[in-house]
Amino acid sequence: MKYNPEKPTVWVPILRNVSVFLFGLMFGLITSALMDLIGFILRPSGAYLPLMAVIVASGGFIRGGLWLL
Repeated sequence: MKYNPEKPTVWVPILRNVSVFLFGLMFGLITSALMDLIGFILRPSGAYLPLMAVIVASGGFIRGGLWLL
């Protein structure tokens, strides 16, 4: 099987969701931001945008808030 850089990584959203569901809002926020940074370090595809890390982190926080409802 060949490596395809255009194919998205499947395990990243799964790990984000599991961390939010198991450990709560703040852990989901931190995990989402770190996953964005680690994903850029492992497979850069342009310039790193810190605002995107904030958006992804807030998405993890919101996902955790919705899970609590």
